[in-house]
Amino acid sequence: MAENGKKTIKKIDKKIEKQKRTARRVFVTVDAGSFSLTLKAKEVFQVVEGIPHDAKYVGVWHDYRKDTLNFCFEHPSFDPISEGTLIPQKKVVIKHYEYKDEKKK
Repeated sequence: MAENGKKTIKKIDKKIEKQKRTARRVFVTVDAGSFSLTLKAKEVFQVVEGIPHDAKYVGVWHDYRKDTLNFCFEHPSFDPISEGTLIPQKKVVIKHYEYKDEKKK
């Protein structure tokens, strides 16, 4: 009976450890060509829908097969994902602004 108790405790410990390794992340895909044109035109863009304003930026990677930039964000409102699973993609609305240098007046 003591052996079964130890196994149960180990299972509970593994569940707790797995829960600690979950994250609440999503990624946003942007066409790399469009993104570079935006930078060359000195435009500024803002995500206005889909990602909360207080979401934490985690990183970016380039998918060379699709020529896209994938920006990763983390926020408590996103669904939790376990370690080793794919990060879900989120659709967003982006607004472009013309960059105005206030110092050049």
